[in-house]
Amino acid sequence: MTTPIRNRASRTAFIVFAFGCISAGAVHAANDVHPIDVDDLLRIPRVADVQLSPDGRSIAYTVATPNMATNESDSNLWIADTATGEPRQITYTGKDRAARWSPDGQRLAFLSRREGKSQVYVLTLGAGEARAITRYTSDVETVKWMPDGRVLIFSAMVDPDCADEECLKASIDRRGKGVRVYEKWPVRLAMSWADGMRSHLFAVRADGAAGPRDLTPGREFDVPARQSIDGSVDGNEIAVSPDSREVCFAANVGLEPSGQKFSHLFRVSLDGGAPTQITRGDGNERTPQYSPDGKIIAYRAQLNGKNIGGDRARLMFQDVTSGKVSDRSATFDRSIVSFAWAEQGRSIYLIAENESQAPLYLLAVSDGATPERVAEGFIGDLSATPSSRAVAFTRSSLAAPAEAFFLSGTEPRQLTHHTEPLMKSAGVSPTESFWFKSTDSTPIQALYIPPPRRDAGRKSPLLVLLHGGPETMWGDSWSYRWNGQVFAAAGYGVVMINRRGSTGYGQTFTDGVVHQWGGAPYQDIMSGVDATLARYSYLDDKKVIAAGASYGGFMANWLATHTDRFTAIVSHAGVYDLTSMYAMDLHWFLEFEQSGTPWGSPDSYREWSPSTYAAALGKFKTPMLVTTGERDYRVPYTQSLELYAALQRQGVDSKLLVFPEEGHWILRPQNSKQWYASVLEWVNQRVSR
Repeated sequence: MTTPIRNRASRTAFIVFAFGCISAGAVHAANDVHPIDVDDLLRIPRVADVQLSPDGRSIAYTVATPNMATNESDSNLWIADTATGEPRQITYTGKDRAARWSPDGQRLAFLSRREGKSQVYVLTLGAGEARAITRYTSDVETVKWMPDGRVLIFSAMVDPDCADEECLKASIDRRGKGVRVYEKWPVRLAMSWADGMRSHLFAVRADGAAGPRDLTPGREFDVPARQSIDGSVDGNEIAVSPDSREVCFAANVGLEPSGQKFSHLFRVSLDGGAPTQITRGDGNERTPQYSPDGKIIAYRAQLNGKNIGGDRARLMFQDVTSGKVSDRSATFDRSIVSFAWAEQGRSIYLIAENESQAPLYLLAVSDGATPERVAEGFIGDLSATPSSRAVAFTRSSLAAPAEAFFLSGTEPRQLTHHTEPLMKSAGVSPTESFWFKSTDSTPIQALYIPPPRRDAGRKSPLLVLLHGGPETMWGDSWSYRWNGQVFAAAGYGVVMINRRGSTGYGQTFTDGVVHQWGGAPYQDIMSGVDATLARYSYLDDKKVIAAGASYGGFMANWLATHTDRFTAIVSHAGVYDLTSMYAMDLHWFLEFEQSGTPWGSPDSYREWSPSTYAAALGKFKTPMLVTTGERDYRVPYTQSLELYAALQRQGVDSKLLVFPEEGHWILRPQNSKQWYASVLEWVNQRVSR
């Protein structure tokens, strides 16, 4: 159950979780600085997917902006010079993303929905319009160049039983009609019903002269492996060999009795033939990359197959010839988010979580080497040139949306400034990090955002944001779903506590939530509330709000049934009853976290279910706002309905919001605006009483 707190290539997301034309009036005048609000938040251009050109002289990237009229986001491609930062928009359809440089740096392949379905296009820079390379029956999800520049690799959904596109079209037309019948897991995924479709790997000529060829025909697994909570796939799960002869990919294979599938690596020749499985660990193996000389495949691995959600991701090497595997981060007690080869294979750039940050490290490829931190902050979208130390990435903070940066010396340089025109008028508060001790003296870190304006003589309410996961962390990074600045601007001091179970503090700390859902993490939260109120004397200890999603919603529900400390509580997609949570899509996750099945370990499920203590809702009568997405199959929306029924039956001040189009996250711009407005209206009314 994950809440949105990190970049897309971040650790496995299982758990359960423009520069240029801004219309007049779209932002306030430059001298009219006001605290940021949700309207500002939904106008901010979103810079992402930074890709460094082969010669290191340019970056290609995506700028997406929410469109309230269409209830979607408009996404276009841009290029910026790494020497001057000069930006240039290169597509204008609002439907383009995932730009990838050709090996010679003269063309960009990208994905576009300009004709309806997502398809591969190629744009020759300075030579007119982009040209469609594929017109496949289903949406193309990823694209990558072979190093010879003659072939493109992409992935798209297929029916494994179909041998041609005519059959596939008929199969797609039948989907969603009639009775759903299942004889094995999975039944549902995080935000959709399982329908038997699979993502396969294809090769197509870059000139579009011939149709695509399925490299994994008939296979019952997804290529690439599907790990994201929203069902999207990561193009980094696919790697191409330097000699253009083969592709290495991650695929979910096998099915455990618990419904869990592990991700392993395969190699397949471009000439055809069956894929060969090359890793067989007990956990997950993902995101392969060939070394520049093709002799090594580097990848990330979670070795503890029972704890895929919380086990740290390591950097592994496999010798292509011998198959020998070595752990290159065995002594580095942090989870590797992403990596990229540099200096002709002599070093590797790493992003790793560390105490609310995701810094950039450089690791020499030599025995005994340890990562050297080379750039600070919360970093994502890593892209490097294998021939040098040049690297591009995005960086954000709790006070600043993501922009693109470039590093070729000792200090990163900011290249893009798309968010600055709006952020100059939408004021944000400086953020602070502090540490405190929990009840058992364990050091805990918290991030704090003060209200930008305070009335003299009046104390400010405190809002405690609860992160999900449970094995994730609050990062010092910009978020569009739980944006602390918007809540602070409404007059709240906002604290974000990285309680037990948070990542970035070592494996032992992360494991502190396992079998302890309402134990140590609850004590950490309560100690954090005390520490925050003691540290900031202008906060009102009689007006304290708690709000969280997914496992954060579980903690919101746990607080509501275990203390009367809070003035009001907001629970989004919150776990309420662990036994009925077995209807989720990740049964193995519950079995690990709760030491077995609901019938095999019923005491654990009862002990850590807020529903067990439902009578306390009527005792404490803490007002609760409950929100959920009807298409949420990670934390089924019935969890929220059960909670709301218990609140209403006991006469507790409560309100329920159900978003029919949404899943685990509230994503559509109109719905996002309504969600923020509803939350703020609810808590404002309760603290003003």
